[in-house]
Amino acid sequence: MPPQDVGTAFAEPAMLLQSVQVDQTHPARGSVPQAREETQPPPTQEMVSHKGGKPMRLIPASQFIYGNGEFDELPDFYIDTWPVTNEEYRQFLVENNFKAPSTWRGGSFPSEKADHPVTGVSWHEAMAYAKWAGKRLPAAAEWEKAARGKDGRRYPWGDSFDIQRCNTAESSRGKRDTTTPVMQYLTSASVYGVLDMAGNVWEWTLDEVKPRGMGRHDQETKRVLKGGSWKTPRGSADCVAYTSAWPTEQFDDIGFRCVQSKIELANPGER
Repeated sequence: MPPQDVGTAFAEPAMLLQSVQVDQTHPARGSVPQAREETQPPPTQEMVSHKGGKPMRLIPASQFIYGNGEFDELPDFYIDTWPVTNEEYRQFLVENNFKAPSTWRGGSFPSEKADHPVTGVSWHEAMAYAKWAGKRLPAAAEWEKAARGKDGRRYPWGDSFDIQRCNTAESSRGKRDTTTPVMQYLTSASVYGVLDMAGNVWEWTLDEVKPRGMGRHDQETKRVLKGGSWKTPRGSADCVAYTSAWPTEQFDDIGFRCVQSKIELANPGER
C-alpha cells in the first residue's frame, strides 16, 4: 500500500514506497512574504482541451520558488483544473484497448464515483491516457509551480493547513475512507485556480527517482508522486512533499492530471 503510517515529521520510511520527503526549512518561513491566505484565482486564464472539453488553467511563464528554496523558471503551460476523473478515464477506455483500473470492482465503471479522481492506474497507463488526450504528464517542477504559485507558499491556498480545504487522513478519519469529488474543495484552489492539489490522491509526474539498492524492476526507475492523499497525513499535502512508486504499480490513492505547454499546442509533435 502507499505510505499511510508515516508521521507528520516523516521520520520513518513507508514499507513499500520511498518515504515522503518534506523540506523542513521551507522558504515560506524565511524570505517569502507571509500574507498569502485566501488568494483568489485569476478569472480569465482558462482553456478548454479538445478531448472531452476539460478546462485547463494557464500557468504563466515566470520565476518561482521550487523545492528547497531554489529559484527556477518555466515557460507558459496549461494544467488540468482537476485530476482525471473516473468518467474522463472511462471515455479513454471506450476508445482504447486498456484494462479497467484495478480499483473498479469487477472492471465495472463506478458510477457513484464518476466525479472522483481515477485511481488504480499505473504510470504507463497514465502516460497512455495523456497521449490520447493530446497532452502529457507534468514534470514535478510544473506540478509544484501550479500548486504553490511564484511565492513558495506551503499549501495551494496559503501557509496554514486547513482541514476544511483538503481530503487527507485528518479530514477523512472516522468519516470516510476514500476519495472525494474533484470539485468538493473549491476553496483549496491555488493562486492559478487549480483544484485538488492537496490531498485526495497522489499524482504521477514525469520525474524519475533512482532506486537505492533495490533489486526488482531493474529495467525501470521509480516516478515521483506529488500532492498527498486521503490516506496520508497533512504533511504529505505540503506542496514540496513527494514520494515515489514503480511505474507498473497501481494503488487506490494514486491518480494523475495532465499538462500542455503553449509550444506543444502550436506544434503537437513537440510532446
